[in-house]
Amino acid sequence: MKDIVWEIALIGSMVFVSSLLLHYLAYRKGLLSVWNEDGEDQVQSEEVTDEQRESESNPLIQKWLAFGGGYYGIIAFVKLLIIEFRQLQDLVNNWQGVEALAGSVNLNSIIGLIVSAFSSQFQAFAEAISWPAHYISTYPVPQCAVFIIATYLLYKGAQNLAWVRSRRAAVQ
Repeated sequence: MKDIVWEIALIGSMVFVSSLLLHYLAYRKGLLSVWNEDGEDQVQSEEVTDEQRESESNPLIQKWLAFGGGYYGIIAFVKLLIIEFRQLQDLVNNWQGVEALAGSVNLNSIIGLIVSAFSSQFQAFAEAISWPAHYISTYPVPQCAVFIIATYLLYKGAQNLAWVRSRRAAVQ
């Protein structure tokens, strides 16, 4: 039980902060313009092309929208951030120095590095979007339900706060 509480604290805090930030930016840029009574976002109905939205958007919002843009997308986005952080941490911990890197530079190593980076990104993306499978295989179902309820409430709270803040900012 202690593990799921830690997971809720870690993921929940990241979900709240990232959801607040992403929703706020999306509301301010007009990518999500209406928050209806059901608490669901609606994509702006004005005649704004996808190209215009992409040019007005930033990479964080684009990545979140690539994950679906809702609760599922936020959890996947947060899981991707955690995976990327762990990979960066492993790189720093296993760093052999500039001498080792410079001594082995050739065309094969550069191609291998590019292929490895692409493969690593694909694996990280796949792991991030399959987050429900991770939780179901790691924790009992009642603990998974508690995780989903807690993180969903944090997501909705952040979404509501972002809506209020963006409306206040638009009025000023």
